[in-house]
Amino acid sequence: MKKNRLIALTLSLALVCSTAGSTVFAAGADSAPSAETKQAAVETVRKEKDGAVKTDGAQERKETVYVIAAADGSAQKVIVSDEYKNVSAEAAEQESAALQNAQLVKDNCWQGTVDAETPVRMKITYTLDGKEITPEELAGKSGHVAIRFAYENTQYETVTIDGKQEKIYVPFAVLTGTMLDSEKFSNVEVKNGTVMSDGSHTVVAGLAFPGMQESLGMDREKYEVPEYVEITADVEGFELETSLSIITNSLFSDVDESSLSDDKLSGLPEKLGGLVGSMDSLTEGTNELYEGLCTLLEKSGDLSDGMDQLTGGLNELVSHNDELNSGAKQVFDALLSTASQQLAASGFNVTLTVDNYSQQLDAILRQLGATYSIASSTAQSKVTETVNAQRGKIESAVTSGVRAQVEQKVTAAVRESLIDAQVKKYGASSLDQLPEQAQQAITAGVDQAISSDPQVKAVIGQKTDEQMQSAAIQGTISQMTQQKVDELIEENINSASVKSQIDDAVALADSGIDSILTLKQSLDSYKKFYDGLTSYTAGVRTARNGAATIQENMPALLDGVTQLRDGSKELADGVSSFSEDGLRDLLDSFDGNLDELSDRIEALKDVSQRYVCFSNPDSKLDGSVKFIVRTAEIEPQD
Repeated sequence: MKKNRLIALTLSLALVCSTAGSTVFAAGADSAPSAETKQAAVETVRKEKDGAVKTDGAQERKETVYVIAAADGSAQKVIVSDEYKNVSAEAAEQESAALQNAQLVKDNCWQGTVDAETPVRMKITYTLDGKEITPEELAGKSGHVAIRFAYENTQYETVTIDGKQEKIYVPFAVLTGTMLDSEKFSNVEVKNGTVMSDGSHTVVAGLAFPGMQESLGMDREKYEVPEYVEITADVEGFELETSLSIITNSLFSDVDESSLSDDKLSGLPEKLGGLVGSMDSLTEGTNELYEGLCTLLEKSGDLSDGMDQLTGGLNELVSHNDELNSGAKQVFDALLSTASQQLAASGFNVTLTVDNYSQQLDAILRQLGATYSIASSTAQSKVTETVNAQRGKIESAVTSGVRAQVEQKVTAAVRESLIDAQVKKYGASSLDQLPEQAQQAITAGVDQAISSDPQVKAVIGQKTDEQMQSAAIQGTISQMTQQKVDELIEENINSASVKSQIDDAVALADSGIDSILTLKQSLDSYKKFYDGLTSYTAGVRTARNGAATIQENMPALLDGVTQLRDGSKELADGVSSFSEDGLRDLLDSFDGNLDELSDRIEALKDVSQRYVCFSNPDSKLDGSVKFIVRTAEIEPQD
């Protein structure tokens, strides 16, 4: 459940991001799947098997920094993922040398950890009924809660603005969101953000620009750029699954330079001056509105007759709405039923409906796209299970080998001890002090005892058993057994038969992707018609209802037009006053400061475009970097 809620929260944040400045482009639904569309889906399957797609173009790095943070916002672990485009494998490895425990997770994508502090620090504080409280103490409590996400930007450059040295911070935008249980949280409000609810959960998302106030040189008393997000709510039994924050400077990195050129900002006063001149035309227009409304009142009788005719025609159209909608729904249901049967024949047991077909087909495409990974994982699991089933035999063989080595060493030690005992009987301290004949006699006797004396053999066996039970020897046996198991697993995974099974599964997925894409686009095409028809019939009904309402309220409408006519005279007088006084005061208030504002925005863009990598600041590659911060959950202890 928590994983599903985290996915929902991520999607909600992505939605807010899209409304804040991203644009989504959708292909026409009434066309067949293009070669590019098909290829993109097929490549999802083939990337894992054959490596990244080779393309020509600039060398780039796309860096994503994942920060695992405590509930107070302090970073606990920083994981960096660097994906390279048009960069050789050797160069990519060198670029990622700064990462600790760096691993090649897929073609030309390196991942590792760093100890460096991220450029935007996050501190989360909690208060309960006006008193600050730790996250651990807050868990399970009830009352009025405030959660404040404060951000500190530490990444800046010193730039000369209007002859003075100024700090220009990398213009990071921080989007923070969390999901609240609506059964526990009520009266949810957010400072510098928005609140969305689906009934059972409330998604809160906020946006901040740490350092922007100072970079723009703006007076806080006149305008304050948000540098924090604060959530307040009434809560029963506080708990918080997690929060997600996305930190990026792409908003300013992608600023169109043409918008900062040709004196577009510095020419704003002149444009306002033109606006003042245009107010004369607006004043004339309001006077014409007044005269037009007078004429409208004179023609009110004709208007009433026309509304009668319009209402009658719309009633006729509405009478056919149900017939049109029902027919279109029957056709759509038949198409979806046929598609469901075809999918079932291919092993996908889904029931497609008007509401879910797109998500169901997308899920099948993802499943097909992940065929190589699934097949590889399945093969790995089966091979591992088979080899582990033989672990007992493997361990027994390893134990026998180790025992032989231990026994050999014990025997040598016992032999040396027996020889020393015999030497002492001769009154010597070492064997080489005795005559050669005596040495030969002693060694021969000892060797004979070792090979045939039951007591000596028992001593050797006992000492061998003791050493075999030691932690060191048992550890060696366990390590050697695991090493042998791993070797057998690797050998079987790389066998021709296993690879052939994986390749067959991928080939089958390749052929299925084209069919699913074609089916989805066909259904999308009909749904476009179906939705259009539904919207049309609903629009006709709405128009009919509106016309009827207007018809019923014609007397009130005419009274309103009369009042509007009188009010338009006041509007004309007010526009004239605004033209003469208010707008000219606004124009005077700029006082030549727009040139400095233009320079600061230009500096922000330059500083942002130079910050393209967190893990390797000295890198010469182009690219982008974003930070994703996930905080720990807060929940009552059992």
